[in-house]
Amino acid sequence: MWSKTTNFDPIVQKMVAKRLAKELNFSAAELMTMSFSDMVWWLTD
Repeated sequence: MWSKTTNFDPIVQKMVAKRLAKELNFSAAELMTMSFSDMVWWLTD
């Protein structure tokens, strides 16, 4: 469910997590500890 107050979309977060795992070799354990904003930061750095 989309939340306008936090801009959180679980579908987008899942896509970002998959991209981190594929492109930067993050493990599932690492992804589980990251916030959505941290995931986006890693992809845009």
